[in-house]
Amino acid sequence: VDNKNNINDNKNNINDNNDHINDNTIGNTNRFRGKLGTPCFEEQYNCHWHPGPSQPQCCCRVGNGPRPASFTLTCLPTFFIIGAQKSGSTALMGYFLSHPNFRPPRKKEGHYYERNLDDPTEKQKRLTKYVTYFPTVSFGADTTSFLTGDATPAYILSPKAAERIHKDFPSARLVLILRDPIQRTQSEYLMKTRRVVRQLDFEDLGTQGAIMAAVEPCYFQNYEDREADVVPEPGKLLEKVPDQHKPVHPPGTDPLESCLMHKLATVPGFKEATKKRERALKVAKCFPRDEMPRFREVERCFKEPYIKYERVAPLQDVFRQEMRHVRRCMARVKPDDANLPMPSGNDSASLANEFYFKWGTEGCWPNGSTSNIKRDFVPRSVYYPQIRSWLKFFNKEQLLVIADTDLRQNPAGTMATVFEHVGLAPHDVSNISPDKLEQMLQKQWPSFEKVTGWKMKTQHEPLPPDLLYEMQHFFTPHNRRLFDFLGRDFGW
Repeated sequence: VDNKNNINDNKNNINDNNDHINDNTIGNTNRFRGKLGTPCFEEQYNCHWHPGPSQPQCCCRVGNGPRPASFTLTCLPTFFIIGAQKSGSTALMGYFLSHPNFRPPRKKEGHYYERNLDDPTEKQKRLTKYVTYFPTVSFGADTTSFLTGDATPAYILSPKAAERIHKDFPSARLVLILRDPIQRTQSEYLMKTRRVVRQLDFEDLGTQGAIMAAVEPCYFQNYEDREADVVPEPGKLLEKVPDQHKPVHPPGTDPLESCLMHKLATVPGFKEATKKRERALKVAKCFPRDEMPRFREVERCFKEPYIKYERVAPLQDVFRQEMRHVRRCMARVKPDDANLPMPSGNDSASLANEFYFKWGTEGCWPNGSTSNIKRDFVPRSVYYPQIRSWLKFFNKEQLLVIADTDLRQNPAGTMATVFEHVGLAPHDVSNISPDKLEQMLQKQWPSFEKVTGWKMKTQHEPLPPDLLYEMQHFFTPHNRRLFDFLGRDFGW
């Protein structure tokens, strides 16, 4: 008993010393609320705070083996590139790929914290995927030699994302890259149109022919072998299909539906139009069972609710409508806790000041904070209220704001500032050309351009002079308020 008491006393002394060391280590970390070795993130993932290059990082133990050698560690982000969309966040992340102490995530954009996480099942599904995006190292590895980050530019749009990230990573460093709001608005609109162009156009005769050609083999093959790559003569059923051509259908699936989904997936735009397997299955179930459908029957299956088609209104109409909406919103708001005076008349600057403190409310932004680029091109370019929503949770020192022109005109100097901000050692990027940067990005995330519609280099048609003048007049007070807050004029 005496020996056990002595051992426990020694353990307590060691713990006291560790607490003292940890307190000293973490005392220099901005707003860090825990101690090394204490739990972090979600309890179910067995995550704890580990030493990092400049601040503690949260790493989760993976594995159930009997010995530590069988475990691995998945380390989560210590910094977040939170925006803005179409402003250079992908190029910014590309420069990180060249740093020897940066471990890139499997996906450039995590898209977790801005999602609707109210449903426990959906939250668990997204959470499980999110954790797998980040690098894994052997258990006991030196976690001070690397860090990782999450570059999801949609985060800046969501006050919920700010609150959630602060809850999980209170000492996280934030980076925000901004672009001339008029250029950003136009670029986002054009990216949206590129996505729509990729989708299914049933009115196109070529698309109609491709659909009928894809559907036909599923009806003219033997019922149990509809996916076989053997095409019979027109009007004849196959008597027998060689075993090597027989498909293997998952248990519980219907061969006809399976064949239709397989063949329709080859039609250009079908995957983008259906997006999810459940929606594609609805299209397949819509087809008749016993005989080859006529064109009108096929047409019925490619309308709502089976297929959701997107249409984008002309650029001038969209931008003018959204500018009117913002002005109406600013005219409706009432003074809040900031005790600002109500605007008098139609003074743009006064109205803008009122609008800043109502960002994200139902009356001012009814479409909500979403990462899907469907609308709200103009409000997303009003930056100051978005920044304010994040500074309710983070210190101003935790946020670094740069302009896209900084990155293009002086990448070496800009990245030196960024690396220092997130806690990485100095690293020279002056030898990385734009072409090399694009190659690095495509090698690391080869599907990113295809999935998102992102382009490293895009050519924009100039806006009509009258629309350009209207947008300059609209954004001037918002930009002025942003520059006053940052103490720097970006020249927009």
